[in-house]
Amino acid sequence: MVETGQRAQLGNFNRTNQNILDIERCEREKDGFVTVFPFHSFLFGNIYIRICFLIQIEKTPQRVFKTFF
Repeated sequence: MVETGQRAQLGNFNRTNQNILDIERCEREKDGFVTVFPFHSFLFGNIYIRICFLIQIEKTPQRVFKTFF
């Protein structure tokens, strides 16, 4: 009888541990998305700014360009 109670407690313990591991895995996946998303937005933002800057350089007179660069 006692052995059955211990098995039940062990089963509950294993299920609880599995639930904790599942929660931690979900949090890590969310953290991965959070870290990847700002990097991509930074990368595309940087490319966008460079393209806008190049278009602006083409529109400015050559003498203004020489004073700044």
